[in-house]
Formats: sequence, C-alpha cells, structure tokens
Amino acid sequence: MRTSVQQQQNKLAQQWYREKRKQKNVELESRVEDLTRQLGSMQQVQGHAAQLSGENEALRTELSRQTAVIEELRVRLGGSGLGSRRGTQSGGGADQSARARRWSSRPWP
Repeated sequence: MRTSVQQQQNKLAQQWYREKRKQKNVELESRVEDLTRQLGSMQQVQGHAAQLSGENEALRTELSRQTAVIEELRVRLGGSGLGSRRGTQSGGGADQSARARRWSSRPWP
C-alpha cells in the first residue's frame, strides 16, 4: 500500500502535469491564431499578386498591339520611322530643323 506521503507526492505530480498540459494547449492555441492571421495576410497578398499579374499581362498585350500598329505605320511611311516627322507638327518647322542641326553638330562622348 501507498503511504500518505506517496499519495501526496502523486497528487502534486498530477496537478503539475495538468497545469503543464493546460499551458501547452494555451501556447498551441495562440500559435494557431498567429498562423491563421499570417495565412490570411498571405492569401490577401496572393490575390493582389494575381491581380497585378493579370494587369501586367493585359499591358504586355496592349504593348504588343501598339508595337504592331507602329510597325505598320512605319511600313506605310516607307520605313522612315518615328524619328523623321517632317511636316507632321503644326508650326515651328524652321525652328525644329535648326534644333536638329544644332544637336547633330554636337560631338557625342
């Protein structure tokens, strides 16, 4: 048979174990809450990233379309490109050609 001292020690050990288990559960619940918040934040960031990816793809598509239009216009203009805009802007024609001469005569590093 157990003595009263052994019974008391056993009772204290059981109490200590229950307290430790309760403390561990509280810590685990707190950790679950933290991880749940982090998951929510990550899902929000993922949603935003997906939205930006879609916008990026739409912009790339528009860029390709605009590039094709520009190329088509270059072909129609005889390959002169966008750099030579003779007579396309109103006013300042002489001023524009003077600026072009000024820049073309400058030595480039």
